[in-house]
Amino acid sequence: ADRRLNLTATSVLCIPGSQPERELTYVQVRSTQKYQQHVTACVVYAIRQYIYITGDWEILNRDGAWSVVQETADFWVSRVEWDGRNFVINHVMDPDEYHYNVNNSCFTNAAARLNLLFAVEAATHLGRQPDPRWVAVSRESNGIKIPLDETLRYHPEYDGYTQGTLIKQASVVLLGYPLGVPMDPDIRHNDIVQYEKCTDNGPGMTYSMYSIGMLELGKLQEAGELFKVQFRNLRAPFRIWNEY
Repeated sequence: ADRRLNLTATSVLCIPGSQPERELTYVQVRSTQKYQQHVTACVVYAIRQYIYITGDWEILNRDGAWSVVQETADFWVSRVEWDGRNFVINHVMDPDEYHYNVNNSCFTNAAARLNLLFAVEAATHLGRQPDPRWVAVSRESNGIKIPLDETLRYHPEYDGYTQGTLIKQASVVLLGYPLGVPMDPDIRHNDIVQYEKCTDNGPGMTYSMYSIGMLELGKLQEAGELFKVQFRNLRAPFRIWNEY
């Protein structure tokens, strides 16, 4: 029987030990779909959030939820490479679809780390022994690389990203919300300001993420201004919001 959790059209099946192109999504998107591996971690993030909100840890014992958590964690440890300092993930595309086949996407790597951390937590909750590979790859020191420019105090979207390069939509800004990656307030602010300036006239939901980020920082005027940018995506005659 198919024991995969039915998580709508974005559900994934990851084959432990497989090459990245073997990751399968139920929604096939463009020729670049094999690079969009962050979807894998996002599914587990949804399971984690459901459990945290409801307290329903029992879901791990039914509907294949534990299998999803376990097998996605196995996928990530099969996907990383050691570069001598950190574990790296090459040849991906993060939510910014203008740039693909890049190395160390900030969002992808951060989401993968959360996937692994939750696998460790879930295994412990179930009384299972967490895979030591999950622990090693997800550790804060020398674990998965999260790109950070210490001089400019912001997160480059991926290795080799040049500040000011046009992006399609929210990507790095998602580290703060929804992922909740800890960072200094000035870095959070710089991420929002830097990427808002070079965001193309694309998906309206990007500006909700910028607005939320400014709310987190207590900058209410800036949050309000960024929120209003989304109104450009309303379409006549019924003022229906759409992606573009």
